[in-house]
Amino acid sequence: MKKIRKNSALRLSLAVLVLISLMNITSYNIKAEEAAPQDASEVTVEATPEPTVEPTSEPTVEPTPTPTPTSTPTPTPKPKVKLGKPKIKSLKAYESGKMKLKWTKVEGADYYRIYRKYKGKKYKMIDKTKKTSFTDKKAKAYKVCYYKIQAVKKETDTTAFSTGKKSKALFKKSRKKPDRIAYVGDSVMSGFALYDVLDPKEKSFAKVSLFVQQIKTTFLSDINNYKPDRVYIMCGTNNCVGDQKSDYLRGVVAEYEEVVKNIHKNNPDCEIVVMGIGNTRSSRVPNSTVNRYNQMLKNMASDHNYTRYFNTGEVLNDSTGSISSSYSGGDGIHWNASAYKAVHDKLKEFTKIY
Repeated sequence: MKKIRKNSALRLSLAVLVLISLMNITSYNIKAEEAAPQDASEVTVEATPEPTVEPTSEPTVEPTPTPTPTSTPTPTPKPKVKLGKPKIKSLKAYESGKMKLKWTKVEGADYYRIYRKYKGKKYKMIDKTKKTSFTDKKAKAYKVCYYKIQAVKKETDTTAFSTGKKSKALFKKSRKKPDRIAYVGDSVMSGFALYDVLDPKEKSFAKVSLFVQQIKTTFLSDINNYKPDRVYIMCGTNNCVGDQKSDYLRGVVAEYEEVVKNIHKNNPDCEIVVMGIGNTRSSRVPNSTVNRYNQMLKNMASDHNYTRYFNTGEVLNDSTGSISSSYSGGDGIHWNASAYKAVHDKLKEFTKIY
């Protein structure tokens, strides 16, 4: 009996437990239903909007505008002036070493450029001038100097800087003041020393009764050893005694030329002046012979760029072509002191400018 009661109590306890469990489940479902929306389609969920963050705007930097270059109009080129080409009229070499040029004027030129070069070198502009002449004071001694001139027009409001063509070149050997001068010849030439006309820097190499053919064996070596800067030669009066034939005179001049060449060979910078012999008032040395001989000497001297011919008769002669009585030494052939002084002064003037 007791066992039955015990089983019944056990079954009752189990039933109570089941009932409690069912009640908890029901209660949970009810709460879940209250918490859940009745219909998903009817539930509106308002989303909390996120705050709109206004972006911090950085200050706007206005770009610096690129300047538009102002278009400068291209200037119209100024026309050039057409200039003529100068022509060098003269070029003179002074014994002081200066070289003087003169040229023709070019229409429209404002000034001129002077160009110089030495033989074998290039031209260089050495100066400019508004004149039509120029003196070169810086030329090297004993150099062959070439010169050219160019006309120039300065730029103006209407014309461009313009230059013309350079002139044709002109050249000449520069010089220097001589330190030693030799007087070479016969008895007539010896009078320069006899009458004490020579300067201290001048020396006589002259001999009485000397013929041209004898110069080479008499004192040519002495002349070369002296190393003169200039030589005056006057010889041939004895060769012109009588009415000499032209063939003979040409032979004499050929001997004379050998002397000149020898002096130049030994001293290339030496200036050589070939002096015509003086006319006479004597039939022993007729002027017809003297004149033919002098013309041959002049021709010979012109064949060489290192020799110059000096016309002695132009200094001493009268209107008849004979030596003036005021210059005759008495025999109609030799000279007096006045004649030597006159010729000496003229030689200085003659050799001052070449």
